[in-house]
Amino acid sequence: MDRREFLATTAIGASCWRDMLEAPLSVQKSVSASRLPRWRGFNLTEMCVAEYRSAYREQDFELIREWGFDFARLPLSYLCWTDPADWTNIKEDRVKVLDRAIDLGKQYGIHVNLNLHRAPGYCVNPPKEPLDLWTDEKALDACAIHWAHLAKRFKGIPNDRLSFDLLNEPAAIPEERYVRVVKKLVGAIREHDPNRLIIADGLKWGRYPVKGLVGLGIAQSSRGYDPMRVSHYKASCCRRGELSGAGLAARDAKR
Repeated sequence: MDRREFLATTAIGASCWRDMLEAPLSVQKSVSASRLPRWRGFNLTEMCVAEYRSAYREQDFELIREWGFDFARLPLSYLCWTDPADWTNIKEDRVKVLDRAIDLGKQYGIHVNLNLHRAPGYCVNPPKEPLDLWTDEKALDACAIHWAHLAKRFKGIPNDRLSFDLLNEPAAIPEERYVRVVKKLVGAIREHDPNRLIIADGLKWGRYPVKGLVGLGIAQSSRGYDPMRVSHYKASCCRRGELSGAGLAARDAKR
């Protein structure tokens, strides 16, 4: 059995469990931060790095649906649609690529989740941003501008089709700094699209929930990385000695 056949076979089982546990999206009354469906799916990474690669492919959405999944997360780099010398200069022709992905999601019954993987002032991956989102007002204002732009562009698309995931895997930073940033970004989105479903990753690379976000009316996203030696086996993003819980704790303590 090759990889494709294996995934298709396991997807059948996942789809059966999904049907037993909940009604399909087409018959659900609403999708909200307090009532998230059991979405299952994949990252589509065409706009995950600074260099714009290509438009999202219909065959990927078709395959996700064929395998019985219903979720596509689009990790995005803001550098794909802006000028590195002027973060407020948003290039509409590049943002239009997202229109196509959202339309394909509608066509194939797949929820699309937009995530800023690289935001002005922060990314979990190198290279490091020139400013720090958690402490620099210029970076935070620029990040809010980008989310406000996306909120205006996609206002009115139902939450069962589209959600926003603010920032990918915030690192080991003080909770109060993260909460301050999230409040700013949530406010920028809701100014233009008050009902948009918004999700915030947990702290320490998505591994810990954030109590300070309770009351904002947003959902939280976590990571099932443990045990790291399994989930990140030979992953290039992890250096040797950091795969164990003890290794991660030691790294957190240094920061």
